[in-house]
Amino acid sequence: MLQSMAIAAGRAFLVAKTPAKSLTGARGICLAAIDEQTGILVRLVAVCGEAMPFWRSCDVRGMDVGTHVLYVRCAWTPPAWLDRYPHKTDDVACSLVSIAEANPDRVSLFDVLTPLTQPSLCATWPAPLRLTHKAVRVDSKAASFAVVSGMLTRLSLLEHRSGHAELQLQDGSSLHGIRVMCTGQLRELISELPPSGEPLLRGIFIIGLTRANKDCPNSCGMLLVGCAKQTPKASRESRRESKLAPRVCVETVKEEEDTCMH
Repeated sequence: MLQSMAIAAGRAFLVAKTPAKSLTGARGICLAAIDEQTGILVRLVAVCGEAMPFWRSCDVRGMDVGTHVLYVRCAWTPPAWLDRYPHKTDDVACSLVSIAEANPDRVSLFDVLTPLTQPSLCATWPAPLRLTHKAVRVDSKAASFAVVSGMLTRLSLLEHRSGHAELQLQDGSSLHGIRVMCTGQLRELISELPPSGEPLLRGIFIIGLTRANKDCPNSCGMLLVGCAKQTPKASRESRRESKLAPRVCVETVKEEEDTCMH
């Protein structure tokens, strides 16, 4: 039996909420948030329950992206398969999460993520840590989240909740075929694009990592777990680039694919 003891309480701003699957096959919810005291992006991990380390849907009902949450942090000894880099860098063991009263000064998701944003993946996962352009070596002592600025250029949606995307990052590099876990959020942002004018979904993207499993024991694949549309006025240069670029290509494909362990 797992033993946990409350040691501290914290407050955080939820930036990603995605479906996930535990090692036993139980479906749950993965929460990523920015701690309001430290400004660090963390994963709020459940210490108990059939979906551990994820949360049951009923435990996090109403906690949408942009919600302020309270969490109770625990002293906890995780199982060996869970206590590994890179995830242990960001995981915060919690016995409880709940909705907090919102701050009177409302801030956008884009503004909250901006201080953490990098122009490429290299700042978080340099080349020696990567097996492929979209997979990180197991036990790499680095963060399990990268926050990058760029543009969404293609989105292939599966019939249920997943899909794949192509991103063009600010430094000019591209990320192809990355698994998407925030399709609802992307659909909403794309629907808000005007029929003329800004042709791309330009903004900030949160890239997370799967945990290694028996099918991929040596790598942690990259996942698109969150995004925020650019809100500041575009510069003259970015507007010129937008007119020359293709619009977001969105397609729906018939393919069965399970949610990820991440």
